[in-house]
Amino acid sequence: MDKEEFMQEGIDMKRLFLRFLNKIWIVMLAAVIGAFLGSGLYLLIHVTKEKQLDYTAESQYYLDFATNENGNLYDYYNGYTWNEIMSTDPILGYTMTLLPDTMKREEVEKAITATIPSDVRILIITVVTKEKEDAQLIATKTTESLIHFAKEKKEFENISLIKYTKPQQIKGKLQIVRATIAGILATVCLCKIIMIVFYILDDSVYTVEELDKRFHFKTLGIITKKKDKKTEQEVLLNLDYICKNEGKTAIVFIDRHMVSYKETNLIHRLTSMMEEDDQKLCKYHFLEFELSKMTKHDYEKLRDCKNLILAVAWGRGNRTLIQHSISQLEKQDCKITCAIIYNGSNRFIRNYYGSRI
Repeated sequence: MDKEEFMQEGIDMKRLFLRFLNKIWIVMLAAVIGAFLGSGLYLLIHVTKEKQLDYTAESQYYLDFATNENGNLYDYYNGYTWNEIMSTDPILGYTMTLLPDTMKREEVEKAITATIPSDVRILIITVVTKEKEDAQLIATKTTESLIHFAKEKKEFENISLIKYTKPQQIKGKLQIVRATIAGILATVCLCKIIMIVFYILDDSVYTVEELDKRFHFKTLGIITKKKDKKTEQEVLLNLDYICKNEGKTAIVFIDRHMVSYKETNLIHRLTSMMEEDDQKLCKYHFLEFELSKMTKHDYEKLRDCKNLILAVAWGRGNRTLIQHSISQLEKQDCKITCAIIYNGSNRFIRNYYGSRI
């Protein structure tokens, strides 16, 4: 039943935000790791692919067009038609006769690309192959084929090579910044998802209201790690009203092993608080027990106490332990009067409750 109620509590967005702020260093660390992973993996892949990059050779030609019977240049040869023309027999067929038999026509056709810039008299032929020698050979023989083509066609006076760039390996643009950003975003998002999952599964007690709601008994308040008069005054007022100083009062620790003894020295803290209290509230005779070390004689003493205060550590993932402890105390006929949360975070309590506490 308690487990079902816990799973139905929903998400306290304020608590989630404060817990996130407390773990912001984890997100920052994840961002740094993501940056290194993103850039590192990108460089590793890029360097690996660098050895497999193609080679490209570029040739630039000047097209000296002849004029037709109307005195105009032939406009059939333009940026839209040259790629088709380059794959026809007058050019590609002649080129293949100049190349070794080991080269296939389909591969050579695929390797050649023709482009025309703004001036239709300029033709740029780009050859891309896997091997450097093949790029140079195809580019050279394509030049011979174009010169031969110009001699065979009446549309041209001449086709001349004006610029040739030797085969060079294609260099991919390094996108190191994008890879780094992608790595940061991926790890930060993953970190946030994990933190939300942990939040959903976190059954720790962070507030008085959580403890009251889950286990249906009154909670005196929270004793923080560092002295805080507001929280201490609230605990004293509730202690005086709920327990009413009737007989001995037992404080039973159920999770002392989770924190240091110094942080669980509640009797000293409560006694000091009463001595400093301006309202002169009732004094109490406290007995201290640790549930994991209880003996038969301890349970007898515990049953003789008028009040039983369950001491719960703040933010320690202890819902199951609390539930088991309550069950054990009930089996021994030890009735819980109320609870108290100790070792609370001053910063969390102050931010969560604001000026109310």
